[in-house]
Amino acid sequence: MKGKEILTIAELLSNEHGLEKDVVFKAIEVALAISAKKDYETKGKYDLACKIDQKTGSYELHRKWTVVDDNEKNFDPAKHLYDDQAEEMFECDVEIGQVFTKFLEKDKPLSRISAQVFKNTIKEQVRLAIKLNAQEKYTDQVGEMFKVKVSKFTKGGDVFVSVNDTVEGIIKKEGIQRKERFKIGQTLDVVLLEVVDNYKGQQLIFDRTSDAFVKGVIALEIPTVKDESVAIRGFARNRGRKTLVAVEACVPHTDPVAECIGARATRVKSIKEKIGGEAIEFIPWDKEIESFIGNVFAGKAKSIFVDENEKETDVGMEQEVLDGLRNRKVEEELTSKITGYTVTFYTEEELDKKQEVVFEYYLNLFKEKLMIEDDFAEALIDEGFDSFESLAYTSTEDYLEIEGFDEGIAEELQKRAKNVLQKDEEAKELLDFKTLYKDLIDTLNENKVSSIEDLANLSTFELKDILGLRTKEINAIVIEAKELFFA
Repeated sequence: MKGKEILTIAELLSNEHGLEKDVVFKAIEVALAISAKKDYETKGKYDLACKIDQKTGSYELHRKWTVVDDNEKNFDPAKHLYDDQAEEMFECDVEIGQVFTKFLEKDKPLSRISAQVFKNTIKEQVRLAIKLNAQEKYTDQVGEMFKVKVSKFTKGGDVFVSVNDTVEGIIKKEGIQRKERFKIGQTLDVVLLEVVDNYKGQQLIFDRTSDAFVKGVIALEIPTVKDESVAIRGFARNRGRKTLVAVEACVPHTDPVAECIGARATRVKSIKEKIGGEAIEFIPWDKEIESFIGNVFAGKAKSIFVDENEKETDVGMEQEVLDGLRNRKVEEELTSKITGYTVTFYTEEELDKKQEVVFEYYLNLFKEKLMIEDDFAEALIDEGFDSFESLAYTSTEDYLEIEGFDEGIAEELQKRAKNVLQKDEEAKELLDFKTLYKDLIDTLNENKVSSIEDLANLSTFELKDILGLRTKEINAIVIEAKELFFA
């Protein structure tokens, strides 16, 4: 084939299909390499490569070899070389996987058979190039919603869909809602989950079960979300069971929850239907965590205790409210996800008991370590002191704000707290721990925990089961044990 012919073909294909010249030339190179193989079959099925000079249209054919190790099961002498063969042939050091080429011919004329193969192959390569060119445009559209048509099914349960006449994608079996059944030609709402590279180029992966799909359906069904009059501030989902969405109005005089629910709940019903019957609930977002959690339960939470440092929240409810929850663990999980805090539900009685346990912990700890009376320890707890570091290094002025405290008491408490910290640094036994007092140590001993090593080897969950304290106090004990044991 002459150079002018190749340039003419490239120009025509580029203009006709809107493809870049580089893409067209690569398609022609592949077609020439495949068609030329027919003329070399008597010498073995060579692995050929073609390179075109895009200015003149002149092309060269090269034979390719790939270096493989001695254990290659599919060794083909027409395509492969062992490393010692490659070193001898090309007189250089080689690596496994390295590709070598050798010039064969320039501007090789195509035989009648080769010309027919070229014609068929170039059509196939151009179709592939058009498809890849179209699919590459979708890379920046991952997460967006599309309407597609079902085109065919696979035995494995995957469904092929068409975006348009030239672009197709696939919905994997796991991306199809439970009990869904499709028909050829049926139109579906899907989200573009990812664009993956495979042996055919790029493939569009669509989905109808992911969080992105649920968010996409919400935007489709609620105009004020789509135009950003209402913003989604939080999203939590237990797939197949329930989705919780926190919303906030971005324009005045707008009720964000009412906008999402719609008149007679039409919008939320439509969303539920499109996401496979999964329950969905909209709640007003609030930057204050206590108010936010209160919104989740629409005032059903009687008491809320927030630990900002540990990102934990205890929620107290009436027994009948807890009994009315369809799935307590799912509700705890969703509330935790949407707030960013670990949320645990309790009855009012359970929560009061837990607060008493925490209060007793600090009361006994301060009494024993600081050698003070109940009223002094209670005053410190009520003021928010929960560590010997805070007691040792807070200012005297802060102590003087506590009723009945003077400078002498403040200085003595600071001195005793510093002594506790100093003793802790030299701790050789559990009794010297700044986070443990005698009754807790007795409880540990009853559970066969009698040394710093024993304590350091316990997990947070194991220690929590033994002592029944909050995560905050348990973490402090575990950290102290590990620091002392590994020091």
